[in-house]
Amino acid sequence: MQSHVLSSVAALVVVLSCLPARSEEADASRVRAAAQEFDAGRRAFQNEDFTSAAAHFENAYRDVPTPEALRLAIRSHDRTGNRARAATLAALAFRTYGDDPTTVAFAKEYLDAAAGALHEVTISCEPACALVVDQRAIFDDPVVDARVFLAPGSHALEAAWSEERSRKETLTARAGATSRLQLQAPAVLPREPEATPSATGSADADVLTTGGGLPPIVAYVGMGITTVLAGATVWSGLDTKSNPGRDVVEEKCLDQGESCPEYQQGLDAQKR
Repeated sequence: MQSHVLSSVAALVVVLSCLPARSEEADASRVRAAAQEFDAGRRAFQNEDFTSAAAHFENAYRDVPTPEALRLAIRSHDRTGNRARAATLAALAFRTYGDDPTTVAFAKEYLDAAAGALHEVTISCEPACALVVDQRAIFDDPVVDARVFLAPGSHALEAAWSEERSRKETLTARAGATSRLQLQAPAVLPREPEATPSATGSADADVLTTGGGLPPIVAYVGMGITTVLAGATVWSGLDTKSNPGRDVVEEKCLDQGESCPEYQQGLDAQKR
């Protein structure tokens, strides 16, 4: 297993060296953050701290998406026993990297092995929605369709759209079962005209809608998708809810990515 980590480190170095220093996909700060997260994940994996490794590899993937980071996040989640998250990421890898034979073979093998122990839900959203299962955001961006895997038992699934629209479903997962969900956004309700915002109010609005490099929870807030995500966390384990608090993260971490100190404080708090 360690050889997989070392070979993936070498592959990631090649990938990162080929990325432009400034681009819409990955600017220099994101490349540095991804490399730092990946290295932290490597160390955690070698120390058999697989929970931390999974968080770091997912953060690395969020900063600069690569199949290497995603495969190692899957391996790490599997080693913690969280096969549902590992399988959900494997389905994402299978779909995203269909032209990468190594990733396709790895994802298919994992999904075939895990299928009998998990419940697979195929979800379609119209339009694209943010998905939360059991208070955790499943993907970094709203999706039109997705495969989500659940461990046996009861689960709360919520879908959110802009304009504070949402739908809730309670799912009873069974090992080896499959199901489909088609989620249509509710109609937008008319709103009463709002008072002209003050100068302070305008600044607050800019905080919610400007900038990149934030975790998906904060990014969703910027899109107006807040009803479902008010109490959710990301799979990296970030505790933005209470320590240091969502507002602090939004204000301090604009354009800084997940290397932002306040973001890291929330991540550390979640691990304690």
